[in-house]
Amino acid sequence: MSLLILAQLGPALLWGDAPLDAGRISLSIMIALVMSVYLGVLIYRGVQRSSA
Repeated sequence: MSLLILAQLGPALLWGDAPLDAGRISLSIMIALVMSVYLGVLIYRGVQRSSA
């Protein structure tokens, strides 16, 4: 669960020192979504592999 939180906070930390305009916020949200999906797929595959 901490990995998903880190995936969502990562982009916010990267853009933390820059002014937050709408484009940057949407880009951060997109990056967070992609990272969350990627981590979810990795965890899902790991669970399937360990249970098989």
